[in-house]
Amino acid sequence: MAHGYLEEFNLLQGEELLAACGLFTDRVEGGAGPEFFLDLTRLPEPEKAVTELRELLVPALGRRLCASLAANKLAARAATLAQRARRVCGADGIVVVPPGKEAAFLAPLPLAYLWPLPPRLRERLGLLGLKTIGQAAELPEEELYRFFGPEGYRVAQLSRGRDGSRVQGTPPAYLEYRSSWAGEADRERLIAWCAAAAGYLARGEERRSAWGRRLELTLFPEAGPPLTGTREFNRPELTAADLGTTLKRLVPAALPGRLSAVAARLGPLAPLLPGQLSLLPAVCPPRTRARLQDVLARLEERYPGRVNWGSRWPASRREQVLAFFDPLRRPGAGTRKEGHTRAAG
Repeated sequence: MAHGYLEEFNLLQGEELLAACGLFTDRVEGGAGPEFFLDLTRLPEPEKAVTELRELLVPALGRRLCASLAANKLAARAATLAQRARRVCGADGIVVVPPGKEAAFLAPLPLAYLWPLPPRLRERLGLLGLKTIGQAAELPEEELYRFFGPEGYRVAQLSRGRDGSRVQGTPPAYLEYRSSWAGEADRERLIAWCAAAAGYLARGEERRSAWGRRLELTLFPEAGPPLTGTREFNRPELTAADLGTTLKRLVPAALPGRLSAVAARLGPLAPLLPGQLSLLPAVCPPRTRARLQDVLARLEERYPGRVNWGSRWPASRREQVLAFFDPLRRPGAGTRKEGHTRAAG
């Protein structure tokens, strides 16, 4: 688990923070204010990932990133808070708590670093004369239960560095593809960048089964304010080709001088409806429909009885009941399946 605290972070840029963290893992949990958790258990080099994340966040979104790595959320956040208070320091600004050493790391820290416990419970621990987490860990579980009831067992587990909570993924409302840029704003190079950005955004839409309603392209000149172009979508744009064509059109005719960065953002994300996943879009050219029907016919010839489409699709019980009351839905009325083609294999 990784925990980060971004100093001088603007809370209005929370989506940008989640989007940057989403480049490394889909398990991102926003904490209090400028804090966040990351589940990096699937990465072979989590320290390298945190270092690269810091390069993305500082100084774009904050002045300084305090970060830590541990086996659970309790130790990870405690390590970050201790780093901010200058109680501990880590190599290259990252505090690493080795697996199995959580209790030893927490022992000298004050009770305030048992952050999952409510403040009133930490105050009651202090009334017993306890000052550090290690002193609380030395008390038997039975004695803690006698003092605090069922909450005493939780005190015993946390004070010994045991925390079974998991990172609750917070999917970002936006997908962002951002990269630094060195040199002049070359149009040919920008077009190639747009194609790469479109592929990344399209894969993100498919992975989340959602589509973005607005696409933005932002150029960051070395001197002057950012230049942003926007396009709104009325229907899902899932393909990389569609997104790439739109991004290319958003490239301004008069390019600025030297650029420092380029970013493409897609969102807010909306879940795809089942009707948006049909074989044919709402508006389908006749030629495309004819080609699809030809493919289905060939499949039916090769796999007899395995493919049903068009009017041969078995009518559901609901359709049979509606056909009884509505003559227009009866077979042969000519409007029962008009404008729809379905297939199943």
